[in-house]
Amino acid sequence: MRPYIIIFSTVSIDGRLATKTGYSELSCPYDKQRQHELRTEVDGIMVGANTVRVDNPSLTIKYAKRKDKDPLRVIVSKSLNLDPSYKIFSVPPPTIVYTMNLNSHIGENLKKKGVIIRTFSEFKEIFEDLYTNFNVKKLMVEGGGNLIWSIIKN
Repeated sequence: MRPYIIIFSTVSIDGRLATKTGYSELSCPYDKQRQHELRTEVDGIMVGANTVRVDNPSLTIKYAKRKDKDPLRVIVSKSLNLDPSYKIFSVPPPTIVYTMNLNSHIGENLKKKGVIIRTFSEFKEIFEDLYTNFNVKKLMVEGGGNLIWSIIKN
């Protein structure tokens, strides 16, 4: 089994998810509010490691009328090259990082922050793990472009 997947993304008029400099704040206030309303309806939010490095998000619910609980945060990182000081690792509930390359030094630093680290070889394994072991029935994917494309093609 796997979660129901919602892809939430804003796209510029020329079809891009971000500017050439990596700036990805393309949405309007309505889009932001809708994004946070959708977060109240899902069990998990997934982003790629580059989104974490560039945007440093917390992936919490801020602009919604309802703020029951924050969804589980999920990061996909092939290299596990993530700084433990990023906001996403400083707020509850747990954050899960799925990686193909278990770097023990970085992994240990992330585990000290309460991060759950799992290895995977294909996306099917991530979705099955989230559904079975973390009760994620609805998952919102917020990007970036590489992650969204990988999910669509798989």
